[in-house]
Amino acid sequence: MSANRQQFEDRLRILRADYAATLPRKLTHLADLWRDAFERGEAGALAAFIQQCHALAGSGSTFGFPAITERGRQLEQLLRPLAEAGSPLDAAVDAQVTALLEDLARASEDGGAAESGAEGARSTPPSIPSSVDLLGDDGPLHDELHAQLAQFQYRVTRFIAPEALLEAIGRRAPAVVVLDRDLPQVAQAFDSLVEAIHAHSFGQSQILVLGSEDSFALRLEAARANVQAWVRKPPDMARMVDTIDRLATPAPSEPYRVMIVDDDADTRSFIRFVLEQRGMRVFTVSRVDELLDNMREFGPELVLTDLYMPSCTGLELARVIRQHDEYLGIPIVYLSSETDIHKQVMALSEGADDFLTKPIAPHKLVSRIASRIQRYRGLSTLLAHDGLTGLLNHTTFKERLQHEALRADRQDSFFSYVMLDIDDFKQVNDTRGHATGDRVIRNLARLLTRRLRRSDLIGRYGGEEFAVVLPDTAIEDALRLLDSLREDFAALRHRDDSGDEFHVSFSAGVAQYPDFDDIRQVHAAADAALYRAKQEGRNRVLARRSTDSV
Repeated sequence: MSANRQQFEDRLRILRADYAATLPRKLTHLADLWRDAFERGEAGALAAFIQQCHALAGSGSTFGFPAITERGRQLEQLLRPLAEAGSPLDAAVDAQVTALLEDLARASEDGGAAESGAEGARSTPPSIPSSVDLLGDDGPLHDELHAQLAQFQYRVTRFIAPEALLEAIGRRAPAVVVLDRDLPQVAQAFDSLVEAIHAHSFGQSQILVLGSEDSFALRLEAARANVQAWVRKPPDMARMVDTIDRLATPAPSEPYRVMIVDDDADTRSFIRFVLEQRGMRVFTVSRVDELLDNMREFGPELVLTDLYMPSCTGLELARVIRQHDEYLGIPIVYLSSETDIHKQVMALSEGADDFLTKPIAPHKLVSRIASRIQRYRGLSTLLAHDGLTGLLNHTTFKERLQHEALRADRQDSFFSYVMLDIDDFKQVNDTRGHATGDRVIRNLARLLTRRLRRSDLIGRYGGEEFAVVLPDTAIEDALRLLDSLREDFAALRHRDDSGDEFHVSFSAGVAQYPDFDDIRQVHAAADAALYRAKQEGRNRVLARRSTDSV
C-alpha cells in the first residue's frame, strides 16, 4: 500500500509539473486567439478562444491551479452568450478579457496560488456580471426587478414561456432563475419545471420563487423540489435583490487546511494521502519545536495530532497552542490508538475538540475533519465580518491591513488605501428612517464587493464609513477606479419605506503605502484626503501624497 501511495503521489507531481510547463504556451496561444477575434473579427478565432477557456476551466483545479479554473470559467461565461447572440465585441468586453488574461498569466506563474494580485499599474478590475433568468408575465413588478438588478451589473433575460426558458438554460446556465408561481404554467407544473431547470443547468442554477400565497405547504413543496429561496409578493425589492445577490455570488470554497503532527512517517504519509485525495491542503510536522513557526506560515484550520509522541505529548502540544490568543479557536483533534475512555476524556479536557481512534476508515476521518473545519469557518466568519454588510469588521480589517503592509514590505510592493464615507448619511437616517439607511449601506457594500477583486480588502470601518486596500495598485489607478465607483453609486436608485426614490453619493480619500512610513500614517493621510473631499463639496475622490504640503 505504501508503495502504491508513493507511486500515486509521484505520478501526480509529474502530471502537475507537465501541466505547469505547458501553461505559458497555452496562454500565449489564447492571447493570440483573442487578438484575432477582437481586432480582426474572425468568428473562428472567437469559437476557438471560448473552447480553450472551457478546457482551462476543466483542467486547472485538477492539476492544482484553482485560479486557472476560475478565470477560464469567467471568460467562458462572459463570451459564450455574446457569441451565441452574435453580439459585437466592444472595448468594454476587450478590457474585461484582457484583465482576465493577465490574471491567468499571474495564476500560472504563482503555481496555483489564489488571487496573488498584479504587480504594477492596473486598470478597473474585471467585473463579470452574473446572469438572472426571469420567468414572469412581463408586468411592472418584473420591470422593477429588472431595473434594480441591472444597476448591480446583472444580465437579466426575461421569458414568458417555460419552453423558451429551458431552451436558453440548456445553452448557458444562469446564476439564478426567478419563477413567478402565480403564472398558471408555473403553478400547474411546478415540480416538473423546477426539476427540468436543475437538469438543464446541471444543478448550477439557483432558483428563487415569487408568489402571492405563502404557506408552510407551499414552502415545503418548494424545499422538496430543491428551491433555494421563496419571496412573497409584493416583495421588498431591496431584500429581494439581497437574496438574489447571495444566491448568485456564493462564497468561494477554499481547500481545507490541515496540519498533521505525528512522529511516525508512515502515519503522516497515509493521512496526507487520504486528505489530499479529498482536495484538502496538508502540512506535516515531525519536529514539534517548529510547530508555531509552521502554524504562522501555513495558517491551519485544524491540527491533527497523536496523543503520544517521544518529545511532546498531544496534551502538552494542545496547551502550548492554546497559550496563543490567535489559536484559541482552532480545532485540535487527537488521532491515537488509545482506547481508554477515561484517558480520552482527560485529553479532551485539555482543550482539544475531538478524539479519533486508530485505525479509522478514511471516509470517517475525512468526514470528522471536514465537519470540524466547517464549524470553525462558520464561527470565524461570524467573528470577522460585519453583520449588516458581510464585509470585514473594523478589528479584522485592521489585522488584515497589517498583514498586507508586511507582505508589501517583504515583496518590495505597494498598495493604495482608501477611506470612503457616504455623504449626508445622517439626513437619510433622519428623514427616511434607519431601515432605509441600512439598505443604503448594504447597497454600497454590494457595489464594492461586486466591482473589486477578491484579493482586495473591504471593511466597514464604522457606521457609514468604509475602508479598502487595493494591493499592487498605484494611486492614480486607484483614483480612476474609485471615481468610476463613485459615479455608479450616485446613479443608483434607492427607495424608502414609502416607495419614494432618492439618490446618495459618497466621498473618498486615497493614499499609497509605502509612500508613508507605516499604516497609521497612511490611514491618517487617506482620512485627511476624505475630509478635504467633504470640505470641497462632497461626491468626489481626492488623494493625499507624501509630497503634499500640510
